[in-house]
Amino acid sequence: MEKQTTTGELRAKKTQLIEWREPEKKRRSEELLKNLAVAAALVLCAVTLRGGAIPGATGAADAVLAATTGETLLDDQLGKLSFVSRLFPEATLVFGENHKGDLALPVSGGMVAHAWSEAEPYMTWRTEQQEVYAAMSGVVMGVFHGENEERLVQVTGENGISCLYGNLKKTDLQTGDAVSAGDMVGVLLENSDCVFEVRVDGISVDPAAYLANVS
Repeated sequence: MEKQTTTGELRAKKTQLIEWREPEKKRRSEELLKNLAVAAALVLCAVTLRGGAIPGATGAADAVLAATTGETLLDDQLGKLSFVSRLFPEATLVFGENHKGDLALPVSGGMVAHAWSEAEPYMTWRTEQQEVYAAMSGVVMGVFHGENEERLVQVTGENGISCLYGNLKKTDLQTGDAVSAGDMVGVLLENSDCVFEVRVDGISVDPAAYLANVS
């Protein structure tokens, strides 16, 4: 029977074997100018609303001004900012948004065996099902060889989100392939947990914040 890999060993393997591949990004100056333009538009909108142009919009204006001045936003203030995203779709690039539900579970059934942490920034699932599915649509950026027969697949989608699927015994995907959410990524090694890592613009994030059915 094949020995089950520990989470520490998994992290060591990924550190040694995986070089995350990211799509070409916009120049920092372009992103900065875009974000500054959005922020300026939001401030102008907030000042107008604060002046009584739209009855009942004072609370929303206060939320915008709190965000632009660096004050802490409360949950109810974040809710008041929702109207801004309809007027300015780019606003979420400045203030952020809730991504819960952006990703689907990569496995069917099972339980979380390892939760994300800064020291070990990935999740694992223990499941009787061997099939692993794409959590989102995107393009395969790389198919990597781990130890022995292990394969790892990196898929990058929109908004700079990349997903890494590990502990795969087999995958039919190749670099450059287009993948839709729910497509099969590969089959797990016997007696192995599904390893799943998420990065946004190259920074590791907790997958639970993006998965619909994980708290």
